[in-house]
Amino acid sequence: MAFPSGGLIPQPYHHMMLINAPRMAAFRGAIARTVRPGDRVLEAGAGTGVLSALAARAGAAHVWAVEHNPDLAQVARRTMALNGLAEQVTVVGGAAEAFSPPDAVDVVICEMLHVALANEPQVPVMRALLDRLAASQDVEALRILPFAAVSAAQLIEVDYCYEGLEIPLIRSCNPLIADPRLAAVSDPAPYWVCYMHRPDPTVDVILPLTAARDGRVNAVQLITKAVLTPQFDAPDNDWYLFQLQVPLPVRAVAAGETIAVRIAYAAGCPVEDIAITWATPRHSDATFS
Repeated sequence: MAFPSGGLIPQPYHHMMLINAPRMAAFRGAIARTVRPGDRVLEAGAGTGVLSALAARAGAAHVWAVEHNPDLAQVARRTMALNGLAEQVTVVGGAAEAFSPPDAVDVVICEMLHVALANEPQVPVMRALLDRLAASQDVEALRILPFAAVSAAQLIEVDYCYEGLEIPLIRSCNPLIADPRLAAVSDPAPYWVCYMHRPDPTVDVILPLTAARDGRVNAVQLITKAVLTPQFDAPDNDWYLFQLQVPLPVRAVAAGETIAVRIAYAAGCPVEDIAITWATPRHSDATFS
C-alpha cells in the first residue's frame, strides 16, 4: 500500500507510549486477560491504534477504534492495514463520547490518563460515553480497561533554588528516575479511588498526612496508579504516571506530626487548576472511601 504523507507523524506522547516497554507489556497483559474470543471492543481515544490492535489479536470479533485527531486516525488506519487487521478493526474519526457503536460492546478501553486524572479527558469522556451506551445496553456489565485509578499525595521538600533565586513552581518527574531536588517527608496516602464504571467528576477532600521525619515541607507530590483490571494485585497490572509536585507555603514539621491538606479540582482540568492548601482536619474528612 502507499504510505500517506503530510501531517501523519504521531504526537510525541503517543510515540513515548509505544517505546515504553514496561507500560506496553502491562497493557498487553491486561488486554489479554480482559478481552475474550468474540468480544466487541470500543477504544476511546485510540491514537496510533496499538491497543485496538492488541485487542484484535487477543480474539475480539470486532474493534471500533475512535480517535478525534484526524491525523492520528489516519495513522491508526495505516496501522491496521499494514498488520492485516483492517477487517477486524474499524477506525472511526470523531469524539468518542459522541460515538454510538452499531452493536452492543463488551469491553471499553480508554487510555487518556494523566497524573491525578487531570490534564487529560479520561473522566469526562468516560462519563459521557457510558451515559451514551446506557441507552442501549447494561453498562454495569462492561469490562473497562483501565478498571480504576488510585491517586495519592505525600508531603515533600523541593529544592526550588535556581541561580540563587527561590522559584516555586508546579513541576513533574519520572518516578523511575531519581530526582535530586526532591525529598519525601511523609509516605504517600491515597485520596481518591476512581472506578471507571462510575468516574467522579470532581475531587474535594481533606487528607491527613503524618511526617516520617523532621522536615521543611514546601510542596505536595501527587501520584497516580492505573489499575488496569479488577485483579488489583496482578503483577503486570499497574503502571505509574509521571508524578506532579505542587508548591505550598513552607511549613516546618516534626517526625510523627500529622497535618492536613485540602485537594480540590475538577477531573480533566489543567494541572494549574489543581488547588492544594493547608487545612485543619475534621473527623468527618479524615478518611476516604
